[in-house]
Amino acid sequence: MKKAKKRTIIKQVIISIVVTIILVPIILIGILQLTYRGADNMGRDIAMIDQITRPNHQLSGDVNRSGLFGGEVEYKAIKIIEGIPML
Repeated sequence: MKKAKKRTIIKQVIISIVVTIILVPIILIGILQLTYRGADNMGRDIAMIDQITRPNHQLSGDVNRSGLFGGEVEYKAIKIIEGIPML
């Protein structure tokens, strides 16, 4: 009786470890994909709003610092005056 109980516990532990090894990376990849998709959508929204609200203005580059559950995006804006870009 004890031998069967021990075998069942070992089997459950092995199954739990295997499932964890498989599911954790899949969940992390999914979270990162959602974060990147949100950053892309936000970038497009910011560019569109900037085009509408600020004439003679351009966004030049962005710095994206993504974390697991969020992050920061910095944009630099350049204003063009008489064909000369100004920061």
